[in-house]
Amino acid sequence: MRVRPLRFAFLVEPSDKASLKSVFELNSALWGGAYNFVIPVFKGVPRRYRIPYFRTPVALDMRKGLIEAFQPDFLVEMKAGAAAGLEFSQTRVISYQDILAVDDQGRRKIGIDLRSVCDELYKRPTSLCFDTRQKWSFLPAKQNASICSLLPPLVTFLTRPN
Repeated sequence: MRVRPLRFAFLVEPSDKASLKSVFELNSALWGGAYNFVIPVFKGVPRRYRIPYFRTPVALDMRKGLIEAFQPDFLVEMKAGAAAGLEFSQTRVISYQDILAVDDQGRRKIGIDLRSVCDELYKRPTSLCFDTRQKWSFLPAKQNASICSLLPPLVTFLTRPN
């Protein structure tokens, strides 16, 4: 038996920068978030997806193909109705607000976030074994600055009241 994180596919309009930012903030805090999929929701197929001399698929068919290829556990609608017309179980179509919901202990109701992982690790410090022989290396200043630029949104997301 293997355990894997839940796979989420986020249905986002490419022009909605606020929703895209929210998706990336959330995925930076979810276990397995780096592997979640962002599916563009557009009315017509953009020119960049068209191949000369081939029939251009309908935008809905492209979304269906992406969902079939990725096989998510849940579809996350950034705007209500984004999953309309998709052949996907409606019980597994959730809103962005559903993914942010927490239980009475502050844990996510859907998925596992870093706050829950850190809380469990804090409660059970004896379950960790550190290898003191591990050699540490520091990133060059340029890479370090780019990584540090990701931290404020992550910290804001993790400490944000729900």
